[in-house]
Amino acid sequence: SAGFGLTGRFQFEINTTLSDKTIKRFKLDEDGNVVVVDGNIVREDHTIPALSLRVYIGGKLILGSVFVVIGSVEITLSRAGFEMHIYGKVQVGDFGKIEVRGDAGLYVELIGGIPIPVFACKISVLIEFNIPLVRIYGEGLFQINTSFTTPHFDVPAFSFKIWIKGTVEIAVIFKIEAEVTVSFQNGVF
Repeated sequence: SAGFGLTGRFQFEINTTLSDKTIKRFKLDEDGNVVVVDGNIVREDHTIPALSLRVYIGGKLILGSVFVVIGSVEITLSRAGFEMHIYGKVQVGDFGKIEVRGDAGLYVELIGGIPIPVFACKISVLIEFNIPLVRIYGEGLFQINTSFTTPHFDVPAFSFKIWIKGTVEIAVIFKIEAEVTVSFQNGVF
């Protein structure tokens, strides 16, 4: 059907205690729908950091009969800093899809007693498109961590990496494949 549709859930979480706590959160399926069993919303255990607040949003956005965006976003503000975790999938009709998963954070670390701002992120992308006689698919990764001492999201301290791998096929007779990595870690570029 043509038009616009939005379905989803929102959960606001607060922990005012001095220790991490386990809370219940609604579960989403791969299509962005809240999982319901026997008329009850399925909930999963999640840990919320001490002295923090968090917003969790998940659902589905439909734009016309061509674009469907499914995903979730979790935003946390705590003593450690600001973090965001995302998962998203865009279906473009019968032509293809784009999938994005990632984590990002802003922190303050003390170096010699001086507060230093730190940014870290790790974002992966998967792309697949099929247009008559042309197929394009690939994946990529972007990660960076400006901390001098602390790994974040499994990204080593003071490093960055960009990795792209893709293929283009035209009429099944012509194929181009490429892979590129650019990185900096342990003082080596």
